[in-house]
This record gives sequence, C-alpha cells and structure tokens, in this order.
Amino acid sequence: MAQGGVYLLIGPDRVRKLERVDALAHALGVDWLDRHHLEAATVSPRELALLLRVLPAASPLRLIVLEDAARLPAPCARVLHELHSRLTDTACLVLLVEDELPASHPLAPILSAATTERVPGGALVGEAAGRPSGGRGGFALIEAVVRRDAGGALRIVHEQLAEGKEPLELLGLLMWQLQRWLVVGEGLQARLSREQLLALGGLQAWQLDRLSAEVSSRPPAWVRDLLWRCWEMDLAAKTGRLPMVPAAVEQVVVELCLPAATGAAQAGRPAVRTTTRPPVAA
Repeated sequence: MAQGGVYLLIGPDRVRKLERVDALAHALGVDWLDRHHLEAATVSPRELALLLRVLPAASPLRLIVLEDAARLPAPCARVLHELHSRLTDTACLVLLVEDELPASHPLAPILSAATTERVPGGALVGEAAGRPSGGRGGFALIEAVVRRDAGGALRIVHEQLAEGKEPLELLGLLMWQLQRWLVVGEGLQARLSREQLLALGGLQAWQLDRLSAEVSSRPPAWVRDLLWRCWEMDLAAKTGRLPMVPAAVEQVVVELCLPAATGAAQAGRPAVRTTTRPPVAA
C-alpha cells in the first residue's frame, strides 16, 4: 500500500486490532518515530491537527491510532472532517472501536471514505478488565518479557517467526514496551503526579499501575540504553546492515529478561552510552 487514508477497525478483540495496526505500519513502512497512539477521549483538537498537518520525520506517512474512537470529542471530529482529504499524502489514521458507530456520531461524515475491517473473535481473558491478554501472538511475548521468562519468551519468538511474523514486527513490539517503561520510569524519577503521568503517557489508570510496578526493577537509564540500541538495530536492518535480524531479536529478548544491572554484560557486550535520547512515542 502506497497511500494513507482512514481505517476503521471494529470488534471487541483489542489484541487482534493492535496486531492489525502493526501489520499496517509494516506494510506502509512507518518508522516508530512516526507512530502515534492516542486516547480519543483525551486528545485535543490542536494536537490532532498538528499530527495530521506535519510531514512525517522518517517515513512515507505518519500512523495515527485513536483508541476507543467512539469517545472522540466533537471538536476533534470536526478537525478530522476538515483535514481528512489530505490524509493520503501525510498520514494514515486508524480508528479503533468495539461496535458500529451510529449515523449521528460526529465521525460519521468521514467514515464513508474509510476502509472498514471487522476484527474477528471476542474479548480475550483479561481484556474485559482492560488488560491485554498474553494468550496470543505478540502480546504473549510482552507478558513473558515482563515476567523475565527468557525461555518462554524465546519459544514465543520462534513460534511467531515460524507462523510468518516478520522479525522487525517483534522488535517493534519490544520497542513499544520499552518506550512505555521509559515514559513512566522517567516520570516517576521526576516525581510527577499521578495525573501528570496519566496525561504524559496517554495511559489509563490500570496501565499506569502495572507499568509502575514493572519499572521498579528497570531503571530509566537501562531502559533508555536498550531502547536506543533497538532503534539502531531497526535502522540497520531496514538499510541492509543487519543480516541476522532474527538472532538480533532473540538477543534483545534475552537481555530484556535479565536483571537490569547485568543485562548488557551477560548479553555479551558492554552497555552502550549515548548522548542522544532515544525516540519516545507520544
């Protein structure tokens, strides 16, 4: 696919919808610098207009995902209505909803031009409580990494690769988790309030509670270092300078599962120190 536009993903299975988003990002060649995942209920018209108008930093298009798009405020819907004709040139907008939107919804005027996809399957175990389940696909990998289950995580990587998953898709998912750890870890380190952390990371309360527990043993400096090296690995793979991508992904998985203080050393190389901050998703 060479053009952007509007996608509407309908269904209760959030994990499958996010996997579809990852596949779309891969097909469009969207770098993580140009991926934006927003909560529809809290996004501002100005923020949305800026993302739609500004050219992508390192990709053909920006990929903008609106979580729970049915709750998008009317002023934001008007912004989309005014600018959606330009989307094919600058962005791909993905709207995630659980059910059909009524004809009276503020988004209705732009949905006639949207590519609508129904995501099969019901809610996974834990999804009804607002927590993505680790029972399927890439999110099972995240759950294993969070538990520091290196053997289980590597097994999931091998299964996903055998099923045809691209190694860079798995690397992208790991980078997504590192980005969330970095936002929360640095926010806690800076003594931001709970409300500030929720707004900064675009998180729900349950997500902040879970991530706060996860970063308690993962210092921001360690997370930042590993995220930067993942970004460099992703760039090297896309430019043909990293031929053994699956092996590199396995190495990242192992390092993520090791204690933060020993991860770099036990992975077989010294920790990298950079003066440039890694990219952090909005």
